[in-house]
Amino acid sequence: MTRRGQQRPLPVVEKYDPSSRSGYSLYLDWAGNDQFVLKLNLNGSVLTGPVVPASVGTNDWRFVAAGVIPPGMVVMGVADMQGNWSSNAAMVLSYTTSNQAPLWIGHSVGPAGGGSPVRAARLGVDEVEIFNRGLSPSEVMWVFGMEFMGVRKCATSTGTAQVCIRKFEDLNRNGIMDPDERGLAGWNFVIYPPPLFLGTNLVTTEDGGLVCVAVGAPGTYNIVELAEPGWTNTTPVMQSIHVVPGQVTNVFFGNASEIEGPPRICVTKFYDRNGNRVPDQDEMLLPGWTVQVLDSSGAVVRTLVTSNGPVCVDLPGPGTYTIFEVLPPPLGNWQPWVPTYPPGGGFTNVTINAGQVVNLGFGNRLQLNILDAVVRPDPIPRLVLRVAAVPGTTIRLQYRERLDAGAPWQDWGDPVTITNTLTSIEVSLESLPDQGYFRVVEQ
Repeated sequence: MTRRGQQRPLPVVEKYDPSSRSGYSLYLDWAGNDQFVLKLNLNGSVLTGPVVPASVGTNDWRFVAAGVIPPGMVVMGVADMQGNWSSNAAMVLSYTTSNQAPLWIGHSVGPAGGGSPVRAARLGVDEVEIFNRGLSPSEVMWVFGMEFMGVRKCATSTGTAQVCIRKFEDLNRNGIMDPDERGLAGWNFVIYPPPLFLGTNLVTTEDGGLVCVAVGAPGTYNIVELAEPGWTNTTPVMQSIHVVPGQVTNVFFGNASEIEGPPRICVTKFYDRNGNRVPDQDEMLLPGWTVQVLDSSGAVVRTLVTSNGPVCVDLPGPGTYTIFEVLPPPLGNWQPWVPTYPPGGGFTNVTINAGQVVNLGFGNRLQLNILDAVVRPDPIPRLVLRVAAVPGTTIRLQYRERLDAGAPWQDWGDPVTITNTLTSIEVSLESLPDQGYFRVVEQ
């Protein structure tokens, strides 16, 4: 709870070392008009969350949460006593932290984790919970629901328990979730009697194939999996469990794909001359480019070389992969090829099932680099351009008299075929009007 009149950052919980800029600091930053903004300093990067209004009494306390989910997704949320939530998310490059800094509650080594020490004044903290992993949205809602009911989760709970459903692809069909078997998101289950707080008995697995709900305890519950086409159950479709207060019960449901054969990707590499990110009829394919396939651990599991048509390769098994192209080495400080599709030259989080074929197209365009331009007046005015381009490329100079969007470009001089990476183009300016704007284009 934040009280009115406090006009400085209010630390909530902190474990941060300012000298190494490692750790985290969760705090409320004054925003004016009796409002604060939830912020998280994570390894020196300050992320902004939802707005938190100042409280006027114990009936409008706020529940705040911050979580980090690999590979760097930071989620911050705020809920009021009526269960209204607001949240936002952002990505960070560095999210692993040191465990050496002291843990402070209501105290900070400085605003946003640096500077003079700050103590929280006029900030009421009822309870702080810290987890060693990122919680799923359903788990966060469960924690909030327990608070809403006034249940202490650090002591033996009375009247509530938690049920976590784990849905996985059973590759070896042994009915057990092995370490190399992935969770399946988007699967629906029916729980009877219905769980607490949701208003429905239908739940859906989230990322990683997990969904957790709060249930009344003690009690017996039936959990039924709703079938999906193309999958065969390797565990019972309905499972019954008995829960006791304060207990967390994990229930596993496995399925195997009915589609046989290894997953496969087919790659096409095209010259995206106009940069529109799609292969047009007049754009040629680019053979000889290296494309690598990485598994979820980052290990390279397949390498292929593009040709004048699709190149296909079987993958080790169903899973989530990253597929990216290897750019040719730069020429000095200049990289002549720019990825147009996908941006950055790689597809991430590509999930492929058994027997599935995924077609991927990589587009690149050449970029011409004008290093410098010089006007030489003698013996006749002429323009000298030094251009970086790939040998074998034909380029030409164009000009227009004004910069209006509708002003036409006109060819100036003859086309030039590049023989060296660095080429000088020299054209006469004798017949040029009072002014002109030039560009270099590929022929």
